[in-house]
Amino acid sequence: MRVLVFIFLIVFTSTAYCQSADVRFNVNFQGFTFEDGLDDKKPLIDESVLTNLNKANRVNVYVNKSADAVTEAISDNMDASDVSTWELYNTSKAGTPKYTITGALNSVNYMKFSRGGYKCKVNFTIRIIDLKTQETVSQIDIESSEAPVEVVKSAAALSAIKTTSEQQIKFFQDFFSLRIGILKLDEEKKGQVKSLTVIGGLNNNLVKGDAFVVKHISEINGFEVEEEVAFLKLSEVGKATSKCTVSKGGEKIKSLFEEQNDKSKLICEYKKKK
Repeated sequence: MRVLVFIFLIVFTSTAYCQSADVRFNVNFQGFTFEDGLDDKKPLIDESVLTNLNKANRVNVYVNKSADAVTEAISDNMDASDVSTWELYNTSKAGTPKYTITGALNSVNYMKFSRGGYKCKVNFTIRIIDLKTQETVSQIDIESSEAPVEVVKSAAALSAIKTTSEQQIKFFQDFFSLRIGILKLDEEKKGQVKSLTVIGGLNNNLVKGDAFVVKHISEINGFEVEEEVAFLKLSEVGKATSKCTVSKGGEKIKSLFEEQNDKSKLICEYKKKK
């Protein structure tokens, strides 16, 4: 019996330890609206934007139509018999999605060639909406570039949409900063953290020398409040985790790291190079 209790405590502690591993925003993908006659292109555009949102690797994506539905979907992802699902559930439990991704297909134009075949030009708008204020916080109009001639219109439309992938990914990565969590504190001196390990590395295209701002995020009356508390620089980059030196705020990191809970957490946000 004691052995079983000990094993349970190990599993529970390990799971709790990993709750801050994924500190990305949760976003709700709502899908696109279309002008009359363009409904048949909905699956192509939705799939393209959803795929590129995932490739941008900045957010947790849920495909639902409302904040309540997304919260329910997160809860449904928890399987008591599968420990790997606990982290997703607990990580997301602290709050509802922050943004909705939606947009509109504006136009689809075809050029028919005398020798057969079609080229296509597609234009659509992607919007990022703040779920609390319902305001559009960012948007972009995207137009396809030169696409190859295809035998049928449906293939031409798909080829045109594929040419927009890089624009989409850049838009998402520019808006959603790379956010990673702190795995553990490595070295302390006189009450200050001198080095630590973060959850990110080559998988996130990080390189030695990259800098991060450490932010303390707390929830006050349902709103998230961010405070910059420290600065890091990558000293060793691994595949999934990396070592960092703390250039400022070591004392603050130590106290806040030990106090993290459902309404308070530390995140490391990538500082873009100027």
